[in-house]
Amino acid sequence: MQQYRLGIDVGGTKIAYGLFDGAYRLVARMTESSRPDLSSDSMMTLLCGQIDHLLGEQSLSRKDLQCIGIALPGHIHFEKGVVVSASNLPNWKGVPVRDALTERLGVPTVLDNDANVAAWAEYCRGAGRGSRNMVYLTISTGIGCGLVLNGSLFRGTYGAAGEIGHTFLRSSSRIVCGCGRTGCAEAAGSGTAIARYVKARLCEGVRSILPDLAGRMDSITAEHVAEGARQKDALSCEALSMAADAIAQVFYNVCQLFNCDRIVYGGGLTKIGPLLMDDVLDRFHRLLPPSDDFPVAVLPAQLGDETGILGAALLTQ
Repeated sequence: MQQYRLGIDVGGTKIAYGLFDGAYRLVARMTESSRPDLSSDSMMTLLCGQIDHLLGEQSLSRKDLQCIGIALPGHIHFEKGVVVSASNLPNWKGVPVRDALTERLGVPTVLDNDANVAAWAEYCRGAGRGSRNMVYLTISTGIGCGLVLNGSLFRGTYGAAGEIGHTFLRSSSRIVCGCGRTGCAEAAGSGTAIARYVKARLCEGVRSILPDLAGRMDSITAEHVAEGARQKDALSCEALSMAADAIAQVFYNVCQLFNCDRIVYGGGLTKIGPLLMDDVLDRFHRLLPPSDDFPVAVLPAQLGDETGILGAALLTQ
């Protein structure tokens, strides 16, 4: 009998489900809005109901599932299967999700951090294939990191390895990070940091087309800044330059820390494309010139919207 695996990517705004066959080919997928307001118990009831719905559409039942993998944003203690903290899902804090869902569904369940899950997907099926030590960086509202070292996910003693966004850079940013500190990589090289930076500069009286692009100052996002830079707006170019410098330093730091042969990057901010990433790579190669003795390939992620669900399913190997 065919045994299927289910990958679930739980985010702050949406939940994606992917049903895979034994060769990890996608059979069916489904997306719904997330409900961070729900209690953890109600959220798990919702998950179980949607799992049954997805299986039913394929004339399958829970008995056809070999395992379920779940990706969650936040600090996950992998060995215990517990959510230590998740800023976008505050009601999940301290919840033993792995064991609770295994008991409810009668199907073995694996739980991990979303950056680890994405890293594992890219390593197994995407831009990380063939590497030995790969660092996956997701650069979006924050900066996350997944580490595959010697062919295995490295999670650290307590499941929090890879918090590269909260390492300090050589040039401290005046933007306050979500953790409350200044100087974090995330406070200079993330989409959130870019938006906060230009708003602070506008309040200082700097002139820019950004308020007109966004409609009002409070609505400015990194996407507006990218468009401003394409139109040669000086403040927009300044903000992207700040971000590029920070991201290049992050690339440099992970190379020095892990002696990796592959960096894979993804996330919403990288979708700005060459306007940002060409500058990042130029600055990175000035910090760490290419070497035939220690080559490091820096590649964009390949798996797109399937990264989370595929990585979660691959966790069940």
